[in-house]
Amino acid sequence: GGGLSVSIPFSSSGEGATHGEGATSAGGGLEGVPPEMDSYLNERGVPIIMPPLKLPTGPVQYDSQDWLDDDMRKMRNKYMHDGTFFQRFANGLQSYYSKDWEHARECFQTILERFEDGPSRYFLKTIEENNGIPPNNFTGYGAA
Repeated sequence: GGGLSVSIPFSSSGEGATHGEGATSAGGGLEGVPPEMDSYLNERGVPIIMPPLKLPTGPVQYDSQDWLDDDMRKMRNKYMHDGTFFQRFANGLQSYYSKDWEHARECFQTILERFEDGPSRYFLKTIEENNGIPPNNFTGYGAA
């Protein structure tokens, strides 16, 4: 389908900016920034005016081939190349729910030594907040 073009102005001050306000040239040296956008960058190389954002206007068809895209493979490789992440996380989660928090702590710490992972950080924080001992009323899930 077609797309909706949205222009999102922003500047480091939080106000909208026009071309040139507070802009300095990055000399075309920033990776991924086309030279024609050079004058739209502030002194830190952050865009003052964002390029138009194209959003889908209807359903986006899932395609299993998306997983074979080069960018997707690169993202997945970080987590899959040696099997550590998923195996450790599954073991940590099982230990967490089984109240074997010593083993769960080891699993989540191992993950966090190699990856930035919010869920592992959450479970490890919960374990540490309780000094490694599941509370008597521990159910394995939180209530909102």
